[in-house]
Amino acid sequence: MLPKSEKVIIDRADFYQHKLTDPIENIPPRFESLRKKLPHILNEIRIAKKNVMKAKKLFMRSAMFNKFHVLTYPDNHPVKAYLKQVLRTVDEEILDQSMNRFLFYLNEMEQYFDGPLDKIIIATCSTTNDRYLHNTLCPMVFSMPLDSGNRIVIMADAFDVQPIPTTKLHLTALHEASHRSDSVDFILSPTTRDAGDACEFMDVIDEALLNQYAEFIDNNSFFLKAYGHSIGRELNTDNVPWPIFHELIKRDPMLKANIVMDNADFIAIMISDIANNVKFNHNYRRARRPVRDVTSVVSDFTVPLLFRLVCSEIEAWSTGY
Repeated sequence: MLPKSEKVIIDRADFYQHKLTDPIENIPPRFESLRKKLPHILNEIRIAKKNVMKAKKLFMRSAMFNKFHVLTYPDNHPVKAYLKQVLRTVDEEILDQSMNRFLFYLNEMEQYFDGPLDKIIIATCSTTNDRYLHNTLCPMVFSMPLDSGNRIVIMADAFDVQPIPTTKLHLTALHEASHRSDSVDFILSPTTRDAGDACEFMDVIDEALLNQYAEFIDNNSFFLKAYGHSIGRELNTDNVPWPIFHELIKRDPMLKANIVMDNADFIAIMISDIANNVKFNHNYRRARRPVRDVTSVVSDFTVPLLFRLVCSEIEAWSTGY
């Protein structure tokens, strides 16, 4: 929120939105930086799509649905072995639900990337006369849950100077594509390390439950309702505040596993790992990084305002304006 004493206005001429399928020639000359970045952005989207396809192909290579429409697979299925290590469990019920949930996201995300890619939009406010500078309040990529067009908006400028070198656009694209299938941002992956190996997912959740390393698990109302339905109780954020939600997670291994499997950041990393035959702990031996305060040398308001402007445009599109 802007301080009351500040009034900063971004004219619509100061930002540009480019659909992924638009020709590069459509980009106005003053947004030359986007022309230079566009080939890299396109390639990262292709990587995200390819990862979904490769992960699903590997998954279904040794899995099938029987005549009762039940997913079946051998005990040594590579994805099951991966999830067994990630979730640190041998509980067959938890693993079976996790396998089905993972396949659900693969199917939904494959359908998303196979659809018209004009629903992926690239936004920029970096012009030849006014260069973008990083702002931590601005998302790198976002989607809006009620947007009937299922659009994903890539804030292209954020990837120029983003503070975590291991953040990759294709992983962020996978993250947002999973949101179109109702994944949740329970927790980032993870904020206290250079990169999030899948072997650390359970550690990050435990740290959040113990209020360590600035980790926090968000309380999601839709997830709570679904969980309540599964245990025969009516749950919502009114009768289950976040401290009680945390206690439920501590006591219920199935609930903790469901959070892992429905967490957008975790989904993106798991798909990338499986698609590229990467071990769940491939980069585990590294030091934790301290929580860093990344400051900007430009107006702290510029990109958040751009974010709001893009949101308002999407809301207009969604209502047919």
